[in-house]
Amino acid sequence: MTAARPEPAIVFVGYNAAFLRAIDEHLPRGAVVVLEEPDIIHKRDLANAPAGFQCLDRIVTAKYHQSAEALETGIELAGARPVAAVVPGLEYAVPSAAALAAKLGLPGAGEQAALALRDKIRLREVSAAGAYATRVGRRHTARPTSSPSPPAGRWC
Repeated sequence: MTAARPEPAIVFVGYNAAFLRAIDEHLPRGAVVVLEEPDIIHKRDLANAPAGFQCLDRIVTAKYHQSAEALETGIELAGARPVAAVVPGLEYAVPSAAALAAKLGLPGAGEQAALALRDKIRLREVSAAGAYATRVGRRHTARPTSSPSPPAGRWC
């Protein structure tokens, strides 16, 4: 007799209680596994967070903000349980979620899009080709914010 294959997981990179609340009743029990930074787990006292959501299986410690540890952890999770999707739970988790999705062969933002989504100036630059973009850009000189207009050739 073969063991039943576990249900696929949805991996969130970054804990987001509001997002979990919004999807909780729409997902099977224990469908979500969250990867979160160890200091965030400690500072936000997330050890008991899974008890508050039927869809949340567990929170796994993994550095993703300035480390590739989440990739290794996500690959280990996928070895034990199939992964159906990787979702960024927070804005600063977008690049890590995209990298993990790519590593697991799942749809995702892709590296270039993920980096653009994390950099508002870059996002405006890449979106300007197809849509209205506000005149905002990088500042190269110091100027008081009360100044009425940017120096010639420089956006603010």
